[in-house]
Amino acid sequence: MRKLSMTRSVISLLGCSTLALCAATPIARADQPLLLPNSLIISSSTYDRSQGATASLAVGTPLPNSDTATIGAVSDGNYVTVWNNASVDGSFGVTSPIELTVINPNSDHVFHTVAVPTDQVVTSSSSKSELGLHICRTAPGADGLHLVFVAYGGPGVGALDVSNSDAVAGHDPPNPVTFAFGPNYAFARTIVNVDARGSLSYTPTINYGGNDDRAALLGSNGLYYSVGNANNGNATTFGPNGTNPDVTTTTGLEVVKPIDAEAAGAQIPPGNSAQVDPSLQFPCGKGGALDKPGKSNNYRGVTEFGGALYFTKGSGSNGKNTVYTVNSLPSLAGAPSTKISIVPGFPTDCARTTGGNYTPFAVFFANPTTMYVTDRPRRFCGRISA
Repeated sequence: MRKLSMTRSVISLLGCSTLALCAATPIARADQPLLLPNSLIISSSTYDRSQGATASLAVGTPLPNSDTATIGAVSDGNYVTVWNNASVDGSFGVTSPIELTVINPNSDHVFHTVAVPTDQVVTSSSSKSELGLHICRTAPGADGLHLVFVAYGGPGVGALDVSNSDAVAGHDPPNPVTFAFGPNYAFARTIVNVDARGSLSYTPTINYGGNDDRAALLGSNGLYYSVGNANNGNATTFGPNGTNPDVTTTTGLEVVKPIDAEAAGAQIPPGNSAQVDPSLQFPCGKGGALDKPGKSNNYRGVTEFGGALYFTKGSGSNGKNTVYTVNSLPSLAGAPSTKISIVPGFPTDCARTTGGNYTPFAVFFANPTTMYVTDRPRRFCGRISA
């Protein structure tokens, strides 16, 4: 078995005034919280070819190609070459376990390591825009801190093409992954909440069918807000389009009521989430045509500041790669009527026109007049001060 560790994202608890921080002790104690002040949390994943469908993957294994045909794999599960399967399968990916490591950023001392149960949720490689981490506070003191991220519920390690699978069974028949693996090959994009003592709870959703979840946060109003992408099939219109739930209105920025169950397979109540501004659509297609429904809002980073949400789009040829906002924390009932706008000063041109020369990802505020936005491929942080 060959393994390779792939670090996904980090979040620092250092210097955030909302956390009422104190100095971290040099070593971890048994009674010490998982989420320590003055610490750094790293999410990572390790590829494992010994489990799931990847263990039997071989040249010629049928993989998704279109909504009517499969195609043979061009590589087995060897880590060096397995990703070459993306050349024939545009949905190719392999699920892998999630690990959270809490360290002292000054000494590299490891305080805690948490292996997220793989029978509950996993992440997927080679997707590079997953496992965004967010810290929130629900009560004073260290025990009031929570870590929130999004993952895939139920596929286990070594499953193929999960990041482009349906979110619920029978969701989107024209999805190539659904055609190849069957209508029951579906996995809920699941919000994971880790409390200060390391206990995990799960809120499965019906959202982001056909594509990947990116990040989620627990708002100061007690609701989750998540971002991601959807529609890997042929849905070309809003409204009735052959998908159930509608992939064009279960994507983008979502408001989600917490379930916080002990297991990721918990039942999802009707109406438990709602998309913000679901009809958003820019004329950024070829020749000025409207974008494919649900693709203008292919968001991937999100933060809350001053009672508003800020979020980014930085991939895909649809829409506008820039920083967006809503000036409130939408409720479930108010989500559809809440309008999304571009933050003043950020790009307003179409991604197709620019060729993707601006690809924002994470976003956060240092203070009321300074926002930081990471531009992922260029590997630097852009700073805009008011």
